[in-house]
Amino acid sequence: MAEGAAQEGVAKDLVRAGASAAFATIGSAPLDRIKTLLQLQPKLLQTGRLKQKYTGIFNCIRTIYRNEGLLGFWHGNWPNLLRRFAGPLVAFQSRDILRNRVFQSDPTKDSVKKMAVLNLLSGGLAGAVSLLAVQPLIYMHTRLTADALNRPQVSSRQFSGMRDLARQTINADGLPGLYRGYVVMAGSVFVYRALYFGVYDTMTNIKLGILSDNFASKFAMGWSAATLVAFLTYPLDTLAKRRMMTCCDLQKFRTSFHLLAFILRHEGVRSLYGGAWFSILRGLGGAVALVGWDEMNRIIMEQRQKKRELKNAS
Repeated sequence: MAEGAAQEGVAKDLVRAGASAAFATIGSAPLDRIKTLLQLQPKLLQTGRLKQKYTGIFNCIRTIYRNEGLLGFWHGNWPNLLRRFAGPLVAFQSRDILRNRVFQSDPTKDSVKKMAVLNLLSGGLAGAVSLLAVQPLIYMHTRLTADALNRPQVSSRQFSGMRDLARQTINADGLPGLYRGYVVMAGSVFVYRALYFGVYDTMTNIKLGILSDNFASKFAMGWSAATLVAFLTYPLDTLAKRRMMTCCDLQKFRTSFHLLAFILRHEGVRSLYGGAWFSILRGLGGAVALVGWDEMNRIIMEQRQKKRELKNAS
């Protein structure tokens, strides 16, 4: 009975984590599309999908709306929605298992230094584990999001949907094509998750007065952590996505280092930070998922505690 109840509790935790991330993903999808197009526009100009460079954020917004309509801001969001639902199911649960059971972290006993190291390790490893399952979805989301229309020169999409993209990718590069850019993305995700969970967990566990017990301050800390980490890992994210864009393409690169050298030589360092300012707005989604997960766990633990008290009283 106890084992069954534990498994049921884990299943509910997984569903809550996925639902929290999926809700944030739908709301932030337009920001994600704009950021991706700005991030990958050098490659889109090379392939002819984009005829003229975006002059800024508002020009990108007008271009999307003029060529694709309102729904164009959500184009390519299905793979990301599936990824955002599936990824946290593994990442959040893995983080808790690694932190509490494997590393046996105890905020009431551990020093701030030890607590920070354990949070970084558990967060980074949790991200690496989740990436194994969702990398093909990350690839599909990147390619479909970057599949822009630019009428009248480009009036049809390169891929009609997820199935067509998978078929073309496998025909051109085999199954490994779905994992193009995996090594760079794994490094990016490890660093991102390590800092993301590590910074947030450390900030909340330090307990700066009453601030960390306040929902608004928790949200502010979650957004700060997400924004800081996004800027630090942004070049790796850009490099991984540029690597993905080489599938079904005539221009090939031997390694990610070869691609990085090409970008730095022909486009400059700024190309690695295209659309980076949008990470501040997109960090809202990450903060919602992170704080929402903690708040749901807090509420559930309080309810369980009340049930135990009532049971003991009777």
